[in-house]
Amino acid sequence: VVVAYAPMLWLSLVGFWFVYFGQALAGSNIAAVTSVLATDSNRGVVMSMQQMAQASGRVVGPILLGQLADLHMRMAFSVSAAAA
Repeated sequence: VVVAYAPMLWLSLVGFWFVYFGQALAGSNIAAVTSVLATDSNRGVVMSMQQMAQASGRVVGPILLGQLADLHMRMAFSVSAAAA
């Protein structure tokens, strides 16, 4: 949301820094929690499903939000923030 309403470039860059820092923390923790919660017999299946879900979100998210941005530019950022 910060990026959508940022009137200055530096404020946009600060917003991007927070997003990427949060993704780095969340990405490593999601994999760790997933491996701990899975049993030995299904750990491979669970970890591959978790990775597939993350990869699908990186592919499908920009496509859908790009279509939404065509309708209203700031709405795409608002939907992304609400989904997070």
